[in-house]
Amino acid sequence: MVSLSPEAKERVLEAAAARNAGAIGEPVINGTGRQIHGQIGMMIGTNGTRGVFGSAVAPVGETGSVAVAFENSRFGGRR
Repeated sequence: MVSLSPEAKERVLEAAAARNAGAIGEPVINGTGRQIHGQIGMMIGTNGTRGVFGSAVAPVGETGSVAVAFENSRFGGRR
């Protein structure tokens, strides 16, 4: 086990705080690289079960955002 001296511990904490100062309390979507973030997926099952789904969050203006989602599923029955 390695133990830091109080001075070394303070330097580590100051470096971490300086590195993350811009990220604290700021959602990713409102950061400098405002981009669309999202996911999509699909499923295939037995008896004709199938579906697709997705969601996205996009920046709007300087500080706004919009979120959209969709889903379409069909569950097969007995023939």
